[in-house]
Amino acid sequence: MKYVNVAYKDLIKELIDFSNGLFPLRINGENNRHYVILSNHVINTQTILSIRLLNEQKHTNDVSVLLRSMFESVIDMGLLSQKIVRNDVGRYIGFSSVEVYKRHVHLTNIRPKSIREAVKMNYISSLEEVEKEMLRYKKRYGDIKSWCGLNLLERSRLVDKHFPPTVGDSNFYDFLYSQVFRICSSSTHRTYLGLSSINFRKRKVLDDTSLFPESSVEQLLHVCEYAIFTYLSSVRFLGKAFGIDKCESFYQSLLKKIFTVKNERGSFLICK
Repeated sequence: MKYVNVAYKDLIKELIDFSNGLFPLRINGENNRHYVILSNHVINTQTILSIRLLNEQKHTNDVSVLLRSMFESVIDMGLLSQKIVRNDVGRYIGFSSVEVYKRHVHLTNIRPKSIREAVKMNYISSLEEVEKEMLRYKKRYGDIKSWCGLNLLERSRLVDKHFPPTVGDSNFYDFLYSQVFRICSSSTHRTYLGLSSINFRKRKVLDDTSLFPESSVEQLLHVCEYAIFTYLSSVRFLGKAFGIDKCESFYQSLLKKIFTVKNERGSFLICK
């Protein structure tokens, strides 16, 4: 078996061409909802293009780190596109006050003189202003650790519950969580397990045995495949938010083709 890099580049090109063909998009009265979902998708598009370049260099760990981030974005897109969480857009945007407040308190405690630059960077007038926003948010929604009060696994299962099955699989995002978030977290945090993206080949040079690093092709195949599944979901949820029906059919039909080849070869990026 041989890993085919060109197949990956061609597949990403097909995805990007489809995504680009959706523009320009018409925004209705829900400007904030569309803005948030579209912004996520644009960043996800940048991410999949970066993954394509990293794949060429066989930088497995870097692909994993980007994939984990893109997966989190996609799950939030799914929730926001369906209005599953009450007052979802307001909560999503408002949670930034919690994030900014934590940054500022931390900086104030260790580098008080640096706070002015931080305030300037975040386009706010003072720490007091951020604190007021944060307290208003917590009073309304509680002391939560995410914008909707759910962890990523709970959000993934909620998306499964409110969307049609993916090629007959009603637990697709639950499964994706196990294959993307759990695996890629090891790479993100550089745990010992995350170091397995690098293999060492022994080679004798004169009288000494030396170790030469090389990327794990098996792991590279895994994360690059799941990057396709994740970005396809970004296209899917963008279509749902903007009422573009062909996004769902494109998502289902392309994944069906991919799964068929994957079942035959073990990977759609492998040639016989």
